[in-house]
Amino acid sequence: MTKGLCIKGVAKRNDPRDALLGKIKKGSKIGTSSPRRTAQLNYIKKDIEILPIRGNIDTRIKKLKDGQYDAIILAMAGLQMLGLENEVDKIYDLDEIKPCAGQGIIAIQTRDNNDPLNDLITKINDIPTFYQAQAERSLLEAIGGDCHTALGCYTMVSAYHLYLTSELYVNDKKYTASGSGNVIDAKDLGIRVGKELLAQTD
Repeated sequence: MTKGLCIKGVAKRNDPRDALLGKIKKGSKIGTSSPRRTAQLNYIKKDIEILPIRGNIDTRIKKLKDGQYDAIILAMAGLQMLGLENEVDKIYDLDEIKPCAGQGIIAIQTRDNNDPLNDLITKINDIPTFYQAQAERSLLEAIGGDCHTALGCYTMVSAYHLYLTSELYVNDKKYTASGSGNVIDAKDLGIRVGKELLAQTD
């Protein structure tokens, strides 16, 4: 995050899952430009062809319907916001395909010295989602990851407890790590799970 900026609040998390539009069978051409989704799909089903796809959601759906792809993978949250749930053929369970860190979370970023605004945002902050964001962002930072990192993760919240699961794909290999802790230790939980992932890749 740029120096001088901060995240003091988040909206309640939208659906974090990935959605399949179209059908997957042997030899199918699947459209996604996400390294994470590419790695996950190739790990689940090796007899498919992953092809890059560009454009906004409407453009990608049009390319699918024009026959350029047999199926495409998109975030369920984005489809729901546009009222396009009827285009979905399958929603992947979180155990089947883990989302990227923070998927489905809308964060509110402000200047860290704007106390009146930050106080206001804190009052509308969704607390469970905020802890999810902290844990998952810390995990991503702990492994030195970015949008090109094939990392999937998700944090479950139960009362004051967090349970973070993750999977990292490196050179066609899958590494997994998980951990749990109190909500006030969300950042430490993410760092701990991230270090466990990195230790496996050495």
